[in-house]
Amino acid sequence: MKGAHYRLFEITQHVQGDPLGNALMDEVLTACFDFTLGNGDALGRLVSTLDRFNCHLSGYEQPISAGLFQGTPKEVSLWAEQLTNQILTNRAH
Repeated sequence: MKGAHYRLFEITQHVQGDPLGNALMDEVLTACFDFTLGNGDALGRLVSTLDRFNCHLSGYEQPISAGLFQGTPKEVSLWAEQLTNQILTNRAH
């Protein structure tokens, strides 16, 4: 399985020049870090933010229209921890 960071990078290449897409991506990253740090109702906010971003991406062509990540709240929490770890350690696997 490719790392979560790789998928983020792939989508980043496609949303360049898309102000809303970039803003939503920033919100997702902030929500990932907040969740990982245990701030407030971070999982609920992360799931909601990720859903909004995925909805925005659905207007793109495949494979981007499949979204950044989709899953249950538990799967989203594991994904967010993996993504945050990959970003912090600068590793894409």
